[in-house]
Formats: sequence, C-alpha cells, structure tokens
Amino acid sequence: MASPAIAKPVESIQTQKISNNEWRFTSKSHTYDRALRNIQNRIHNLEFDGWKFPAFDQSNSSTDSHLDRYEDGKYENKQITLVYRTKVTQAPHVAETAAPTTDELNCTKKEEELRLKERELKLQECSAELVQREIEVQKRNVALAQLEIELLERKAELIKRENEAKHRLAKEMSRAKEAKDVKHKSRTRTREKNPSDSTLMQSEQSMTEIDLEASSTRDF
Repeated sequence: MASPAIAKPVESIQTQKISNNEWRFTSKSHTYDRALRNIQNRIHNLEFDGWKFPAFDQSNSSTDSHLDRYEDGKYENKQITLVYRTKVTQAPHVAETAAPTTDELNCTKKEEELRLKERELKLQECSAELVQREIEVQKRNVALAQLEIELLERKAELIKRENEAKHRLAKEMSRAKEAKDVKHKSRTRTREKNPSDSTLMQSEQSMTEIDLEASSTRDF
C-alpha cells in the first residue's frame, strides 16, 4: 500500500479583541517559533495603525501541540497552537474624557477671545503698515510731480528767452534794412536833383591829381 502524501500543517493567525484594551492572538503553525513570529508580525502591523502593545510576555501565552499520525506510523503532521493574551498600552483613538467644568469652559472662552484680539491687533498693525506705505508712495508721487513741473517751467523759460532773442534779432535786422533803404533813397534823390554833381566831383578829382603831379615835379 502506497504511503499517503504528507498533509501541510494549517497556517493561520487570528486576532480577537476581548475588551477595549485586551486582545487575544491565536496562531497555528508547525513550529513554536513560527507561530510566535506570526503573532509578533500581527502585533507589529497593528502598531502601524496606532495601537501600542507591551513586550511579549511568555507567561501570558499557552501552547497546545497536536500530532497527526498515519496508519503505518511513518508520517506525522505536527500542529502547534499558540494563544497569547495582552493589554494595549495606547489606543489609536482619543480616550473619552469627562465633560469640562464651567471654569474650564470660561477659561477656554477667554483664551479664544484673547487669540481673536491678538489676530485683530495683528490685522490692524498690517493695515497701518499698508497705509504708511501708501502715504510714502503718495509723497514720492508728489515729489516726482513737483520735479516734472519744475522741468516744464524751465523749458517754458528757455523757450520764452529763445523767442525774445529771435524777436530782438528780427527787429535789429528790420532797422538795419530800413536804414539802408533810407540811405539809398537819399542818394537817389540827391542825384536826381543835381545831375552835374557827379561830373563836378570827377573834375575836382582830376584837378587835384594834376596839382599833385606839378608839385612833385617842382620838388624834383
């Protein structure tokens, strides 16, 4: 008769919450160390969720060993059941507290009012700082506008002086032209009234030249 196949041991871990702070772990495996490791891994996973457990205490555990034998006695299946009970030291949820007293409520209310006043003061300080900055900006804008006005006034003064100089130059040129025209008209009228003046002047000039030549001859 062929020997039956060796059955694999049952591998399991169960978690039971007995009360709000007491837990029980039941681990089944083929060795004690493996059953203990399964419990420790489960506790480690629970601690990730916020539960806190004390160190493993073997006195809080119980072990049951079960051995399955087959008919020919050559094959056996050892089953270890480890039960461990422990209390948590910290739960992930906030513990319930007693209702606050009137004094505690009043104190909390005053603290809240104080915080609100502090926030209000900070807002007022920020607002005052913003107003001060705005005033400084307005002052700078006024100063810039004043400089711009001064520049425009200087430019207007320069344009005025330039126009006055052009006006004076135009007057002087006009007067010079008028004087030239008057002189020219006067000469023209003189020539028209005394047409022989030019001939007389030429004759006087010729006579003067002759006298100069004669004088030079005598001196020689």
